[in-house]
Amino acid sequence: MQVPAFGKMVLKNLKKNAFSAFQIPLENALEKQEKLLQEKFRRMANTSIGTKLGVHTGTKIGSVPFTDYEFYEPFYNNPSPEFLMYPLEDYARIKTSGTTGRDKWFLIPRRAMRKVLRETALPVIFALFHDGEKIALKYGDTMYLNLGPAPFLSGSMFNMGSKEKRAPFLNLVPNINLSYKEKVDFFILNYRKIDAAWFMASTIVTQVMPVIGEPVKLKGLMLIDDLVARAYRTEITQFFTTSPKTLYASTETIAPTIPSVQHSMSFIFDPRRGIFEFAQLGRTQNDEEKPVGLNEVKIGSIYRLIYTDLIGELTRYNTANSFKCVAKGDDVIGSDFPVFEFHARLDKSISIMNFTRIDEKELIEAF
Repeated sequence: MQVPAFGKMVLKNLKKNAFSAFQIPLENALEKQEKLLQEKFRRMANTSIGTKLGVHTGTKIGSVPFTDYEFYEPFYNNPSPEFLMYPLEDYARIKTSGTTGRDKWFLIPRRAMRKVLRETALPVIFALFHDGEKIALKYGDTMYLNLGPAPFLSGSMFNMGSKEKRAPFLNLVPNINLSYKEKVDFFILNYRKIDAAWFMASTIVTQVMPVIGEPVKLKGLMLIDDLVARAYRTEITQFFTTSPKTLYASTETIAPTIPSVQHSMSFIFDPRRGIFEFAQLGRTQNDEEKPVGLNEVKIGSIYRLIYTDLIGELTRYNTANSFKCVAKGDDVIGSDFPVFEFHARLDKSISIMNFTRIDEKELIEAF
């Protein structure tokens, strides 16, 4: 791939099948999950986590209780071989960014991270570079990544991907170990040489656009703070002359989505990453109905995501994140999978005398 003549040929073939995993009927994709789930439960049956959850071969997902970080924390903080499905050395120790108020540590199977790189990362890149008519990515294009270094998930994934040469047709900049300010300065100094960027919208609005001043032409722009990005979508689109995209990723779920091309600032869940259950929120965002699957969500409804990893231990994990279903399918990608946008972190709501609840989205729009 690092030889241009060969790399260009391989990239051309990859583009042809860029979204094939999302172009099969959704029902077919969901059918494949049950076999993977039972293999996981077989592995978990003899572990401490599996015993505590009550799982064994043949267990139905609906009979397993919901879990949260407090359930897994004792196993992660003082790991022992009998706790987990794989040998301890097969796990990466990943730190969260502390958005819930305190740092947390997870043990993520490296094989799960590698599968994300093999299966989901390429469609993410191709969707990022898609202009609505074609994938505009060319061999040797430069992609700017403003990511946190290891032990955060993004940096750990980046290091693993660069070692395994998962995207050698891209020139990835800058050095991931630079400080946040140095990464921002790098973009400001080199934006004319950059073809696509992975950024925080808040950084763009407050630190990049005011300094550069003139429009910047990019082939693709990924913004990972959805709520700020949607509030400033018009200004950002005009400045970078491209429609911004987003995805959902977290330490718990790794990277289970790809950007929607048809629906800006929305994304599609990848059934190969896990089982996604959606508990519909009531009007007060407290009451929840029985969870439904990807094939049962309704356009316009807002759901809390319950996530089950098909490789790692996380099972029926309450993500405390809510999502709105905005469409059934992406015509550009050629998929009938439902499309979502991020709605809010549910534990960030402010209750005012039980009269009303203000969430993160409404606060950002007000600011």
